[in-house]
Amino acid sequence: MINIVLIEDDEKDIRKISEILKPLGEFLSYELHSFSSIELGKNYIVHSSVQLILLDLEFTLLRKTSIALIDQIDKTIPIIIVSNLTHYQRQLS
Repeated sequence: MINIVLIEDDEKDIRKISEILKPLGEFLSYELHSFSSIELGKNYIVHSSVQLILLDLEFTLLRKTSIALIDQIDKTIPIIIVSNLTHYQRQLS
């Protein structure tokens, strides 16, 4: 079982990422745990075995210590930065 943590504060994006991951269930067993803040996600990671973290891009832009906070727990957990911005929105940023 792969334990995946998603740190995302937008419920619409959580649903979208959950839908994107559904086909993965055909190939392997996983659980997705969603948290709306770095602090909540970090608290879960401290007490659980986690194999992958999906981290909202906004958390890394607004709070540059987000990855460092996770690394304090376990530097070996892969972190994938996710974004729901369109190409046009990224250009404006």
